Amino acid sequence: MTTSPDNLVLQLPIDPLETAVWMDWFDVTNAPFTVQASIEKILLDDPAFNTQKVRLHTNLRALLSAFADTAKVEGLLAVHGLAETFHSPELSWEFEWMLCTNETIQAWNTSYRQKTTPTDVLSFPTFEAEETLLAATQADKVAMLFFNQQKQMGGSLGTVVVSWDYACQAIQADASTTLEATIFEEKLQAYLLERFCHGCLHLLGIHHETQEQFERVLALQSLTLLKIN
Repeated sequence: MTTSPDNLVLQLPIDPLETAVWMDWFDVTNAPFTVQASIEKILLDDPAFNTQKVRLHTNLRALLSAFADTAKVEGLLAVHGLAETFHSPELSWEFEWMLCTNETIQAWNTSYRQKTTPTDVLSFPTFEAEETLLAATQADKVAMLFFNQQKQMGGSLGTVVVSWDYACQAIQADASTTLEATIFEEKLQAYLLERFCHGCLHLLGIHHETQEQFERVLALQSLTLLKIN
């Protein structure tokens, strides 16, 4: 992953992209954000996924709308000095969302974090260093040049990777007995939406290294998820 001002394109660890087979899932826009979602193709062979994929697709589209509203109300783009993009219709910022298996997220977790276990969510921000954005937004002329360059590059804020397998296992592990199908589905849908929301906050530079920051992240997640019917 690179953070130089001249080359801010996200560089994911390559192994999972070579070993896994991906397909486009959906794309959706809710200004100033666009989501390009992809899915690991093997998940389409999972009957449990296929019973929920339509609802998950609908919920994820709703999540982007809710997240965009939260970002506007709470000024979340100001973290990166990008607040004016809300008033500039020609500028758009893209999230890449990927849904995968435990095997694939474990490969990324090993490569990116040196942890040899699966995890629930990983975020790969384009803008890893805050000073990169601050330097680019010190003057309006410089800021707009930077924005236009990013627009030409796709305006990517980064990638959020969530493991379907990990989510299913985590939901059942939290239950003392086997959950009824409808209850399991409700909890799983909520879990996946929360993880994608959490990842997007990281892509905007909102982290939780202190208890105060952690509480803010939880509050922003709750605020966003309550907007999804």
